[in-house]
Amino acid sequence: MSAFDHLDRVEMGKYIRAIRGEKGYKIGNLMEKGLSAATISNIERGVVTVSQASIETYCQKLNIDMEKMFESIQKIDTEFELKQAKLRAIESIIVHAKNGAKKGLKMLDELSLSKTDPLFPTAQYIRGKCLIRLQSWFKAKTALQQAIRAIGLNPDWNYYNIESSTYYELGRSYFYENEYEQALTQIEMGTNAFVKNDGREFTQYNLPILKVFCLEKLERHGEALKTLVEVWQYMDQIDDMRLIVNMYDKRASLLIKMNLHNEAIDFVLEGIEKARRNELTDRAFELWISAGQIYDYLGQYSDAMIAINSALEMREAITNSSLLIDAYTELGRIKLRNDHISEAIKQLKVAVKYGSRRKDETRLIQTHIALADCYVYKLDLDNALSHYQTALETIKTRKMTIQERDLTWKICYCIEQMDHTGIHKKYLQNMHKHLVSLMHDLEGGVKLEDK
Repeated sequence: MSAFDHLDRVEMGKYIRAIRGEKGYKIGNLMEKGLSAATISNIERGVVTVSQASIETYCQKLNIDMEKMFESIQKIDTEFELKQAKLRAIESIIVHAKNGAKKGLKMLDELSLSKTDPLFPTAQYIRGKCLIRLQSWFKAKTALQQAIRAIGLNPDWNYYNIESSTYYELGRSYFYENEYEQALTQIEMGTNAFVKNDGREFTQYNLPILKVFCLEKLERHGEALKTLVEVWQYMDQIDDMRLIVNMYDKRASLLIKMNLHNEAIDFVLEGIEKARRNELTDRAFELWISAGQIYDYLGQYSDAMIAINSALEMREAITNSSLLIDAYTELGRIKLRNDHISEAIKQLKVAVKYGSRRKDETRLIQTHIALADCYVYKLDLDNALSHYQTALETIKTRKMTIQERDLTWKICYCIEQMDHTGIHKKYLQNMHKHLVSLMHDLEGGVKLEDK
C-alpha cells in the first residue's frame, strides 16, 4: 500500500493548488501529453479517480517534494482530526453537562478557530446551539449566519450536513422569537441543502417537524397535518424516541384544533404507551394533559380528571417544571367548562404561582385568559379585564399577532359589558381600531384557514 492510499485527496489537491499559485503558474502553462487541463483540475479538486502516475507527473512539473508534501498533509490531517474530536466533545458537553452551554462557549473560545479554518462553520454552528440554549437569539443568529456565509464561500467546508443543520438551528431561533414566516424560509433552505448519507441524518426529519410547529402557530393546521403525515411514513427510520413521541403529541394537537377529537385520542393514547415504555416522563406528562383536554371536549369529565390527575402524579419526576403551568391551567379550564368556577379560579391561581416562579410569561398567557374568562362568568369584569390585559402585554411583546387578534375580540366584548364611562368608551374605540388594523395585517400577511 503506497503513501497515496493514506492521504486525503482533497487536502493533497489543496496543497498542490497552493504551490501552483505561489509559483504563479496557470493551468494552461502546465499541460502536456497525458496531463490535460481536465486532469489538472481533477487533481487539484481531489477527485479520487485520477491515477497516481498523473499526480506524480504533475508534482514533478511543479518541482514539488513528494515526501515533504506527504508529511505536511499528514500533519494537517492529524490537526484536523484533533479539532474535529474537540468539536464533537463540545457538542456533547452542551447537552449533557451542567451549565453545558456556558462551558461549550468557553471551550469554543479556547479552541479559537479562525475564519480561514475549514472547521469554522462547524464551530459557529455549535456556538449557535449554545446561544439558543441560553436564549440569546440575536447572538445565536449571528453565529449561525457566519457559518452559512463561510460555507457559501467554501462549499467543501460543508462537513456532515453542517449547512442544512445550521439552517435548522436558524429556523429554531426565529421560531422562538415568534418569527414563523422567517423560520419557514430557513427550513426550506435547510431542506434544499440536505445531502443524503452525508451525516447528521436526523436533520432531514427535524426540519419538517419544525415546519409543522411553525404552520401550527400560523393556524395553517391543514398544511401542518399534511406535512406531519408525510414525515410519518419515515418513522421507522427515526432513531430518536423523544421525537417520535412528540410526533404523536403534535398530531393529536392538530386534530384537536381541527375538532377531530375522536381521532386525536387514539394518537394520544398510543403516544402515552410509547412514552411509558421508553420512560419519557416529560412527554407522558404532556400527553396526559392532552388526553384530559380531549376527554373533556367529548363530555367525559371523569376520564378528563383521571387524565389530568395522572399527569400531576408525575410532578415530582418531570425535569421541566414549567409543564406544571400547563397542567394546572388545563385543570382550571376543565373546571371552568364544567361550571366549577371557584375551583377553576383556585387551580388557575396555582398555575400563576408556578409561572411566576419560573418567570414563564409565555406559558402564562393561556392561564391569564382562562382566569379572565372565569371572572367574566362571575361578572367581575374589572378583574377579567386586568387578566386579559396582562396576557395582551405578553402577546404584544412576543409579536403573536394571531393571538393578539383573538384576545382583542375578548377584550372588546368585556368592555362592552361594562358601564360605559368616558374612559371605557375611549378604550373601546381604541381597541376596535386596533382590531381592524390587526385583521388587515393578518389578511395581508398570513394565510388563515377556516377554524
